[in-house]
Amino acid sequence: FGVVWGLCLTFFGGFYPLTMAAYEAFRQCGGEDTYAAIQDLKVEFLKARAADAADDLVDDDGDGVADVEQITAKELVKRKSHLMLTATDPNKLDRGFK
Repeated sequence: FGVVWGLCLTFFGGFYPLTMAAYEAFRQCGGEDTYAAIQDLKVEFLKARAADAADDLVDDDGDGVADVEQITAKELVKRKSHLMLTATDPNKLDRGFK
C-alpha cells in the first residue's frame, strides 16, 4: 500500500496537501470499515470462484463431458446463479456492499 500511496503523491504532487487531507478524512471516517469490507468481499469472491471451478468439472450423468457443456445458456445461468448464492455468505456480501 505504501508504494501506491507514494506513486499517488508523486504524480499528484501539486495537490499534496489536498491528497493528505483526503486520505486522513477517509481514514477517520470509516477507512478501517472499508478495508474490512473489501477483505470480506475478496474472501467471498475466492469462495465463489473455487465453487465455480469445481462445478465446471461435475459430470453427473457420467458420459465424460462436463454438465455445464451440455446445458442451455438459460439453464447455465440458473445453475451458476444458484451456485454463487449458496457458496457465499450473504451477510458478508451485504456488509461488503454497504
